[in-house]
Amino acid sequence: MEKFTTILWIMYLQSAIYRAEEQPMSVQIPIMNEVKSRIIGGSEVTPHSYPFQVHIKMFNKISNVASCGGSLISKKIVLTAAHCLDGRPSLVAIKLGKHVFSKYEKSEKLYFTSTYRSHGGYYGKECKDDIALVQLNEDVDLDGETVSTVELARDPTKLYVDEQATIVGWGMTDSQAQSPELRSVDVKVLDQHGCVFQTYSKIYPTQICTSGAGPKGACVGDSGGAVLVDGVQVGIVSCLKLHSEEGDTREHCMSGLPTIHTRVAMYKDWIDRALSDPGFFNKGCTKGSNIIFVLCDIFILLAHF
Repeated sequence: MEKFTTILWIMYLQSAIYRAEEQPMSVQIPIMNEVKSRIIGGSEVTPHSYPFQVHIKMFNKISNVASCGGSLISKKIVLTAAHCLDGRPSLVAIKLGKHVFSKYEKSEKLYFTSTYRSHGGYYGKECKDDIALVQLNEDVDLDGETVSTVELARDPTKLYVDEQATIVGWGMTDSQAQSPELRSVDVKVLDQHGCVFQTYSKIYPTQICTSGAGPKGACVGDSGGAVLVDGVQVGIVSCLKLHSEEGDTREHCMSGLPTIHTRVAMYKDWIDRALSDPGFFNKGCTKGSNIIFVLCDIFILLAHF
């Protein structure tokens, strides 16, 4: 009887996910002190050309769904942005092997989990330390074609200035509709000074900045996705800095201003601990009871004063 009930519950969640995808609500890239997101000026990719890309849905209630991108970095761990988990979801659905997120595909694999951890330094105000890891409940079957892991940047001294980077995601396009097909866009990596000059904002060494000229860049739904240079993930889509918060989401995405990303190599030790320490997800501000989250929030808040 218990097994039958479990099967019914999984079927119910599966149907809820597809109902939600008909009218998706995506986590937005932080704009200034908020959390907002952008793929503008890009094109549809060849199916499964980015087999590490995952589609993430977060559930607080069955009717409250938000989505983000992410990257598979091991058989059991997904890399994404911390702001994607701001709502402290009680359930996270991970889909791998996807190209069109709004319909079932034979290549797709679906996993549910409630285990994740955001970086302890993340507070959201300046998109600083905007990185999180999600642990699946079982190992993923890596077929090397539709599902595989991504190589992560390891050298924190390499800045990639003036190199071409590729952003991947299912985010909002120029038409102000979220793309059902996976898309990518090529953008230029900016130096820190140029990024500060364009955004009037502080840029941390733990962040990497890409040009929005064209306009080209990320948009709603791309948060947490990969920023790649020569196939290596160097960044995580994090936030868009604007001079003004006036205007709609499309205007924000089409502003031509740079997008800020989390610099992956700066967190290699933290990521390595997650890959090697079985107790990693039992430490820090992981998903848990409300009182634990409140205490975690207080601790992080005090750390910023």
